[in-house]
Amino acid sequence: MYALVCDYAGFGDHKTGSDAERATNEWLLHYLKPFGFRTKTLPFNAGVRPLQAAHIACEGQEITCAAQLRTPGTDATGVAGKAFFLGIAEPASSASVAICDLPYQRWSEYEHPAIETAVRDAIRANAKALVCITNGPTGETCTINAPESAAKSPIPIVYIGPAKAAMIRQAAYRHAPLTVTVRHGSQLIQGANICATNYDTQKPLANAIVISTPTTGWGPCAGERGPGVAIALKLAAWFVESRFELPVQFIFTSGHELGFAGMRAMLKSSAPRPHETAAWLHLGANVAARDYHETQNGLLPLSSADPQRYAMASADWLGKCHSAFAGEPGLEHPYPADVSAAAGELRIILEAEYSSILGIFGANRFHHTALDTPSVTTPALLARAAHAVQKALVSRISDIKIGRAQTA
Repeated sequence: MYALVCDYAGFGDHKTGSDAERATNEWLLHYLKPFGFRTKTLPFNAGVRPLQAAHIACEGQEITCAAQLRTPGTDATGVAGKAFFLGIAEPASSASVAICDLPYQRWSEYEHPAIETAVRDAIRANAKALVCITNGPTGETCTINAPESAAKSPIPIVYIGPAKAAMIRQAAYRHAPLTVTVRHGSQLIQGANICATNYDTQKPLANAIVISTPTTGWGPCAGERGPGVAIALKLAAWFVESRFELPVQFIFTSGHELGFAGMRAMLKSSAPRPHETAAWLHLGANVAARDYHETQNGLLPLSSADPQRYAMASADWLGKCHSAFAGEPGLEHPYPADVSAAAGELRIILEAEYSSILGIFGANRFHHTALDTPSVTTPALLARAAHAVQKALVSRISDIKIGRAQTA
């Protein structure tokens, strides 16, 4: 499976609509073809304009940064103002750029209280733009997902990692002028989901198994997306070899970082309906990333799994998960399915009222950075996670078969 993660990460920056996404989809179709699945490529419009360029300029220096998609862009000259720290100083002039040192965290979501507060405060201060410093384990810039709520911001928002933020902080201390430039493309991003089934989608369906995993994100996504993709592909091979007489649909979704646009499209038109679905397994982020010691000399890799991963399951999966995930850091304590506590695409699957579900989600230390490469996982961690997931799935399938036999 590690080779699959390396192949996946090797396609490049996995943002929706990119060459990496198209290469990944071709690779998925090629992998699934020998197993006899009926495959489809399902395009959709993500409704977001892509980023062309984003940078911050100060006193002759320029730094490339990440930009919050769905928030306004600028013209080629950018927006300029005197820098000031939100919550520490007042704007130095009517033309200002707000700087926010975000708390230390593994950043990924716009709808986080710290970011939402920074946006509100910057707007109240009449700032021309907001610069957020994504303090976290790597020091790298974290690119933040783009939910529909981000479109409410009337000002551009950009992100910079602490490793590159010294100039920005100094500018804020001195109220020095900054220029923020964000340029978007003119065409909306087009993504595409991959769907693979072992049944005729035109015929009535019952007791379907759905296995889903996202394929897009920011950067190589080896630790974030790679394990979920690799395990889903191995489950596809195992499902065929085991000759389970149950309908199954594998879903590889695009648009994750754009408000889960691909999964929303699947739930609207192509996934089995809740009453047709016996069980749903969702493999989200950080299924099998490694842990690290955080030291003054940097991150030192460990052979154990990063415990910042969560299993969430409906009542019919919960007991099985306790057994299957015993000894697996983070997963060993599965939580009852709860829409308010779920993250990522698992949340919108639960909102769609699928009643039998197991989902895994989390965030590794390199989450949403350019350094999320295959070194973030190991063959042993992938094998352990795959074995545990398969064990839970086998137990659930056994229950479904028993239920079918009893009603036959």
